[in-house]
Amino acid sequence: MRIAICTGIYLPQLSGVADSIAILAGELRKHGHVVRIYAPEISGAIEDPGIMRLPAYEIPGSGGQVLVVPFGAIRDMKKFRP
Repeated sequence: MRIAICTGIYLPQLSGVADSIAILAGELRKHGHVVRIYAPEISGAIEDPGIMRLPAYEIPGSGGQVLVVPFGAIRDMKKFRP
């Protein structure tokens, strides 16, 4: 199965959500599934072909919350065909 996971937070950000998504994706891959993660682009992120990083802008006064702009995500999903 081809699985797309869209998230507003992902590694290397410290979060239980980011950790849970990484564990879920790893387990799905172990079982033969192809997983593509769509996550915000942040500094310190490691290049990974299984992750599409999307432009993200911090919302002023939000304590680090970001607004993810999905430029290119639809085109990539059409190629990936989840």
